[in-house]
Amino acid sequence: MEDAGGLSSSQYGFRKGISTLDAIERVTNMAAKAIAGTRWKGVTKKYCLVVTLNIRNAFNSADWGRTLEALRSFNIPEYLLNVVHSYLSKRELVLETSVGPRTLEHDV
Repeated sequence: MEDAGGLSSSQYGFRKGISTLDAIERVTNMAAKAIAGTRWKGVTKKYCLVVTLNIRNAFNSADWGRTLEALRSFNIPEYLLNVVHSYLSKRELVLETSVGPRTLEHDV
């Protein structure tokens, strides 16, 4: 996939020579820039928020409806729930098997 240009430059999993350490370094550099200096009208920047979501084996094991319910129970803002819902909607995984390709469809 990578040779065909199918992966985003922001994709850190499943790529040779790029690790989670690179992803962490990118995030910490972005956070450092976000809180450096001053904002408009001379007000000092004081806050930086980083939110991550990592669902291991999400395509084949997670119950996405229950995942969204759990997020709601933590009072996650609706706009973030909408982002997660959109990400989990109409997903398709194509697997190569001994009898040919198999497609798994999953939706929230």
